[in-house]
Amino acid sequence: IVPEVLRLDLARCALTLGAFVSNARPLDLPWLTLPPPERWGKALDDLSRCGAIDSAAGDGSASDAEGKTWVWPLTGMGGKIARLPVEPAAGRILLDSSTKQELEINIAMVALRESGEVRTGESHDLFALAESFLAGKHDKEWGREVRETYEQICGMVKKLVPVLHAKQLPGREVNESISRKWMRVFSHRIAGKAGEGAVYELADGRNARLMEKKTAGGREELPSLILALSIHEQAGRSQNKKVTIPLYLPLETRWVAQEFQGELQSKVECRWDEAKKRVVVEELLRFRNVICGRREVSDRNRYQEEAGAVLATRLVAGDWNWRAAEPKAEQFLFRMRLVAAAYPEMKIPVMNRDDWELLFHDLCTGKRALEEVKNDSMLAALREYTGPHLAGFIERKAPETVVLSSGKKGRITYCENAPPELSARLGDLIGYRTRFTLADGRVLGVFDILAPNYRTVQKTADLGSFWKTVYPEIKNGLKRKYPKHPWP
Repeated sequence: IVPEVLRLDLARCALTLGAFVSNARPLDLPWLTLPPPERWGKALDDLSRCGAIDSAAGDGSASDAEGKTWVWPLTGMGGKIARLPVEPAAGRILLDSSTKQELEINIAMVALRESGEVRTGESHDLFALAESFLAGKHDKEWGREVRETYEQICGMVKKLVPVLHAKQLPGREVNESISRKWMRVFSHRIAGKAGEGAVYELADGRNARLMEKKTAGGREELPSLILALSIHEQAGRSQNKKVTIPLYLPLETRWVAQEFQGELQSKVECRWDEAKKRVVVEELLRFRNVICGRREVSDRNRYQEEAGAVLATRLVAGDWNWRAAEPKAEQFLFRMRLVAAAYPEMKIPVMNRDDWELLFHDLCTGKRALEEVKNDSMLAALREYTGPHLAGFIERKAPETVVLSSGKKGRITYCENAPPELSARLGDLIGYRTRFTLADGRVLGVFDILAPNYRTVQKTADLGSFWKTVYPEIKNGLKRKYPKHPWP
């Protein structure tokens, strides 16, 4: 069993201990399991974010060498938050409510979030869910736990919150006011929409999905920015993590800009769009690690080099199957490597990763889409990369065809990890007894002997042996099948 100190949020624990100290210091506690420094540091960060401890007192990121956990004293606000039986950040939100209307909605939102009784299978806008709860909080569809949590919080908050204004704001205004308060204390939960669909990128780099609601009019339009208030992670097939967001609040970029002035940064970036198979050049608006907004830069004359580099990276990774699209280019690649091995002194490129990066960089200059690259000749690109002198040398030492003794041409097929094959019909090879070699005899090849219908009869490196042993056995069968051909 995993100890709770290793799996639960420690903010509440740090808040409770903070009530026993008057200055930042280590507590010599007999922990059964010492809180991990990174988890304890996160708990103190959470408390600092909601103003419960004095963040200037120290970093509070770890336990000391003697195994003592550092604790920071509570602020006046922290003392009030400690008296509420809810998550510290949620406690700060309740205490910050500015009207009775806000407070009632905040209590409902906290109760729904704390109770864990939210209906599963869909993602819920917590504000809208709270309004629905308040409209029918006595309905049996709401579980007993959420109703009891709501009543308990109501009773305790009244003792801590001064008399509030009874002013009623329009729904949109109160929604914005409440959402901003939640955003301040849960700023680490801001998530931006990751392209098309219902996937959002969290601040820690993970992708999480909103479980979309089915409506009569089709799928609802999703916000570009949300506050992921509840994150659920479960293992999927092959241990892939499936991350969903059961509870969220829609946000607006201008709220982030106003609440966190100076923390929004604009930068142009190039990224690969897998769906469109092209490089997208975008001006991204980031809040810390989260993309809050994006605008495509359509000017093709700008960022050509950066866009080409991204496209080249995709080609190096194998996104374009140019070998299937252009067999002659693949054959030239095999010829390059064969001649390079036979004549190492010529320093012919063997097309390792560095070679491909350079070739594709040149090929992708001024391009953004895979289709644009496909319009070019890969054979021409390989020959250009090799250079005219070496390309000519390769053509001479590893030609595409050779002239046979019959005067006809035999086609040579080059392979990745096998000898080259000279294909010719059996009748065109009669009288041909020498071995098939290339590169001034440095490479021994194989004969691919074909019947008149161009199907393989035999493959051999020793044609002399073939005439002595194999040909006599197949001769009569070939004569019956192809009587018009001469069979000496």
